[in-house]
Amino acid sequence: MEYRASTRISRWGISYDSLLELKYACLVSLDYEFLRNPVSIYYDPKNLLPVRRIIRNTLRYTPDFLIRHKLTQEAFLVEIKPRCFQFHPQISRRKAVAENYIRFKDFDWKFKTVFDDEIVLDHENHKLYLQLIPAGKVPDSDLPSGSYLSGSRIQFLFYGPPKEKTLIAS
Repeated sequence: MEYRASTRISRWGISYDSLLELKYACLVSLDYEFLRNPVSIYYDPKNLLPVRRIIRNTLRYTPDFLIRHKLTQEAFLVEIKPRCFQFHPQISRRKAVAENYIRFKDFDWKFKTVFDDEIVLDHENHKLYLQLIPAGKVPDSDLPSGSYLSGSRIQFLFYGPPKEKTLIAS
């Protein structure tokens, strides 16, 4: 399958780099909270480790999504790619950068790459996806929002459910 350049689209108040990313958002929208382009990771290209300050040779990587399951609280940084990129060196580089960042920040996230052939929509998600494709057919206000998250929902995405406070007996 030949890969063609993607076209930027906006739905739900979020810009997507491709229909593939929009399709993925539809797939996860019922079971996961999600953020599009959640973090920009600045890293040293020599060792792929995150940097505290940006200098001349610093590179940036921005994963496509941060998702957190609403019930299990599992969280993932997600990169979406066509299957033809499976063995591209960029994939392993991005994985290493993301995993180094997750360790550096001590987040409970995991990194995963999702390929186009793994994004299979059920009937409900497919109907939503078809509604979102034609420009101007469905007003953004009629759709569930993945972009206008409250502070507590964003905190949930980044850090998971609030930790229970333990009382120390004196």
